[in-house]
Amino acid sequence: MKKYLIPAGILTFFLVMLLFSSVRDEIYWSWSKIRDGKSNYRGYLENFPNGNHSVQARKIYDQLLWREAEVSSSVEGYSEYLKESPGKFYASKAYYRIDSISFDIASSANNILALIVYREQFPEGFYTQEAFDLQKKLADDETIFTNQIKDGTAEEIEKFLEDFPGHKMVAAALEAKKDLNGKDIVDLIKEKKIQVKVKGSGIQNMDISIKRLVPYPLKVRVPVGTYFEAGSSSTQNMVSTGETITTLTTDDWINISPSAACANRPRDIPTDDDRFSVRRSPHQAELARLMPVLERETRSYPVKQAAVWIITDNASYNDLGILVDSPYGYGGNRAIDEDDAARAMVICSKAGIDIKGKRIWSDRGEILHGIEDAEIKDSFRKL
Repeated sequence: MKKYLIPAGILTFFLVMLLFSSVRDEIYWSWSKIRDGKSNYRGYLENFPNGNHSVQARKIYDQLLWREAEVSSSVEGYSEYLKESPGKFYASKAYYRIDSISFDIASSANNILALIVYREQFPEGFYTQEAFDLQKKLADDETIFTNQIKDGTAEEIEKFLEDFPGHKMVAAALEAKKDLNGKDIVDLIKEKKIQVKVKGSGIQNMDISIKRLVPYPLKVRVPVGTYFEAGSSSTQNMVSTGETITTLTTDDWINISPSAACANRPRDIPTDDDRFSVRRSPHQAELARLMPVLERETRSYPVKQAAVWIITDNASYNDLGILVDSPYGYGGNRAIDEDDAARAMVICSKAGIDIKGKRIWSDRGEILHGIEDAEIKDSFRKL
């Protein structure tokens, strides 16, 4: 059998390289210990992953990484340790610290969404059950809802819905969102969101007390044309002649006094002893058409009252004379003169009402003769 011999030169080369590698290992290790920095030990392990001192290098490098994580005491710091550590000697502690810090952050946020996110990230975490219990407690706490939407703004409501999914007041928040722009007082009464007390206040206003029955700010609209029906058949019904809007921000009673006109001329003027119910709009179709035009065309109470009586009572010019300038309602001077009656008739016509079919049309000659305002006289002649 023929024998093959390794040339002496090649053998010498490998022996030298082996010796040189060992020397390089020792030199690099000595230098790493002298500098004693994280990057030095990482450099040693990169160059000598299986070197004579690799086990010790991994341990020291891991300790340095852990020390940095402890100093940062943050989720990012411990996550960086788990990412960079070659030995992960402190892996269980790092996972616990990440879990603990994440729970502290979620619980201090004091909202349900943060706890849900924590539970999704740590389905078997150390604090998963505690997070669930806290989430349930928050979901049942009504004061959170009232504190979150003190002003009842769209931003507050959206923030509550985002941060507190599953809260017992989510339905209330959705209702608050629907009510943001204000609702008709009649709708709110029907929905049992407000309690209302209405009493008489003369012939130009109503006295309304309103209290909210919901736990959020509520904007209440009393539209022009809202009808107030007297509890007594001897008392005049009333109709609002201007829109009134009020916002209920507490559970206290709030008082408003919308402008109004009498809708039954022969009946008694309302007093604070008279009580009223609230209806959506006048029962007469003509009155419903009149009110928005009346609000737009004039601020004069005598004109408004004249127009309403022309519709509700088919009043003549003589009938309109019942309204007098007197603190007692009687015994004073006539409040609705020819100019006022003419303006009221023009406004009725603008509302699409056949003024020629009303009793007052037979008094047009008397009214025209007494008009002093040239502009209204011109408009009146065109009827």
